Amino acid sequence: MPKSQNWTRLAANSARMALLVVVFILYSWFRKTYFQRSPEAAFANAIDIIDLQRALGIAVTRVEIPMQQWVIEHAWSIDVFNVYYRQFKPALYVCAVLCLLLAPIDFRRIWRVFMIATLIATPWYALYPLAPPRLMTPFGFPFVDTLAVYGGAVSSSEGVGGANQFAAMPSMHIGWTTIVALWLAAALPWWRIGAIFGAVHVGMMCLTVVVTGNHYVLDIVAGFAVAGLAVLIERFLPQEFSLSRFSRRRRDRQKGSLVGSSGDLHRKARGPSGISPSLESICMSQTVRDRGR
Repeated sequence: MPKSQNWTRLAANSARMALLVVVFILYSWFRKTYFQRSPEAAFANAIDIIDLQRALGIAVTRVEIPMQQWVIEHAWSIDVFNVYYRQFKPALYVCAVLCLLLAPIDFRRIWRVFMIATLIATPWYALYPLAPPRLMTPFGFPFVDTLAVYGGAVSSSEGVGGANQFAAMPSMHIGWTTIVALWLAAALPWWRIGAIFGAVHVGMMCLTVVVTGNHYVLDIVAGFAVAGLAVLIERFLPQEFSLSRFSRRRRDRQKGSLVGSSGDLHRKARGPSGISPSLESICMSQTVRDRGR
């Protein structure tokens, strides 16, 4: 591939990377500014989710709460999970850049999956506000906000770094981490190193969002569903939306019209009989001489 094309692709993917960062910022701001629903609805939905998990045999008293209590009993582990949760975005950026540099074609395809997944998830926070487990203590569920109690990071909707407090469903920590795993698998294909690291990263994030009290098991399922749906949608979309595609089509049409015009001129030059005028005049002269003989 010519160097000019390599540089063009690198520039385009760099622009996509910058747009990814901008989308993250706008996503958080839009979600906390316009999708803040009433606490009553969020807590009512949380009770419904807890009841549903009980009916499915994955009650919070059997899964989330025991897991969190075990981790809290081991101080070193809760510190690890708190850090893992807070470093989610930097890890995503690093993996995206790694794929951009090592597998630029795959980066573009998975970048589109990221954008589609974000678009799918965003309206759900307005349609279905959900209080996370860490806010359910007043309702008799002994969850702990580990980031606040052990990490000194109190979650709030105020300020630049604030977040929507009732946006537990779906868990995009899981949805985006799944997409990160795709970037890793594409960037490090040798001996499936990237796929293994990606799977470990997804597994760790599933544990992290539970033991920190930020998500229910069904939130995790919803996060996987969003990522999977985004992958399916991306497969049916056109391969590119760039202006170069339309510019190439325009050049092809112009080239075709030029070829057609030159063919018309050539046919006109050949005369109605299909023979060029000079050759036709020679033939007529020869015919006249033959008749004179």
